[in-house]
Amino acid sequence: MPDRIYTKRGDSLALDCTAWLTPPKGAEPGMPRDLTAWTPECQMRHERTGARISLRATASGTKAARGRFALSARATETQAWPTGCWRADIQFTDRGGAVTSTETFIIHVLEDITR
Repeated sequence: MPDRIYTKRGDSLALDCTAWLTPPKGAEPGMPRDLTAWTPECQMRHERTGARISLRATASGTKAARGRFALSARATETQAWPTGCWRADIQFTDRGGAVTSTETFIIHVLEDITR
């Protein structure tokens, strides 16, 4: 089953992420991937309606060199998101056009009671 992240509609979403190099089979866990030559992108698709949303992905400076990047959406943006399960993955494209993607994960958007 894919990893699941929970957030409430109308809340800010901020995910700190680290990209890891995939080690050869049987090797020790991977090292962080230097993202200075890669561009991360994230798109979510609603499981029921098929609606699509892109999250902001930022990687820069020394954080990118250590494989770190952030995915985010403002509260004003998430307020319009339908509740339910959204399937997402992160796609990395390098300057030469090579593309690699993460495994699919789920962002479960819950109703906000206080709004």
